[in-house]
Amino acid sequence: TLGTRSERGCNEGDYQFDSKIRSSSDLENWTLENSNAGWVDRMALNVIELNDRLYAIGFKTKLDAYTSEVWRSSDGVSWSKRTSSIAPGVFRILDPFVFDGKIMAFSTPEGSDDPGLWSSPDGATWTERNNDLPWSAANTYFTFNGAIWVVALGAETSDLELWCSSTGENWSKVSDSAPWKNQELLG
Repeated sequence: TLGTRSERGCNEGDYQFDSKIRSSSDLENWTLENSNAGWVDRMALNVIELNDRLYAIGFKTKLDAYTSEVWRSSDGVSWSKRTSSIAPGVFRILDPFVFDGKIMAFSTPEGSDDPGLWSSPDGATWTERNNDLPWSAANTYFTFNGAIWVVALGAETSDLELWCSSTGENWSKVSDSAPWKNQELLG
């Protein structure tokens, strides 16, 4: 774990902002591996693996602020900052994922809820794939069969729509009305 839960355990829901790195083989007994990973105390880390490296992307700080910093580690214990922000004005990263050999991340610019999609081969250099996504808010997304799939609120309705793309740049609407209700995805 990357120091997002208190040492009292996951069931108590007591979150602790810190930069400690802990490990566990059974999720009950934890060993402190690094008392300070280098970043400012935070929670809500997004961690992914690409090419035998871990990337910690986007964080929530004690001041309820978001950052789009990217950190990398080859062992999960020692971390180095790759960039302070994936791009100017981008402040929140929404659950990054790996697709087509790159880190992909939906993000929102400061002062907006309109998401964009960014990609990086190394966590340091980022390319905007699309800043005009055809939905208002993504509820969930996944990769399957060589494509990115998004379940989202429609831009003009409150219906859930299903979208897919093989590149992240051009999107096709697969369904105008997904067969499940919005609250089923949120709850």
